[in-house]
Amino acid sequence: MDYCSTVWGNCSDVLIDSIFKLQKLSARLILDADTSTSTSTLFKQLKWLPFRQRTVYHKGVTVYKSLNGLAPLYMKSLFKYTSEVHSRTTRSTTADCLYVPRVKTEFRKKSLGYSGAILWNSILPEIRNSPTLKVFKTKFYDYLFQSI
Repeated sequence: MDYCSTVWGNCSDVLIDSIFKLQKLSARLILDADTSTSTSTLFKQLKWLPFRQRTVYHKGVTVYKSLNGLAPLYMKSLFKYTSEVHSRTTRSTTADCLYVPRVKTEFRKKSLGYSGAILWNSILPEIRNSPTLKVFKTKFYDYLFQSI
């Protein structure tokens, strides 16, 4: 389910819903729960994130790796800090936010360069500024898990 989720996690809502239904069914089978048990209860018991949040998690990890030299160089070229794009001092330049490129099509909005920058800017600074990948993964997962 996680394989290439940052790429195909942006597919249509119909396909994502069918994957989510399979995830819910899997949780019910593993825990031997009936259909009256809420999905959030099952996921909390298994410590699983729902599929959409799993793709958000993996996208965030990919952006972190790209910005910290833990991914191939071509991945780093997808992202630029706002301070690298213009010289004016704004809140986004002082907060180490990523520049969000202007896009005209919905297809381009699903690209990692665009959606990853928007996601990165929405992550809390104390999570974004984690010193290591392991710390980032733990904090980001916990943050997403709280919203179930």
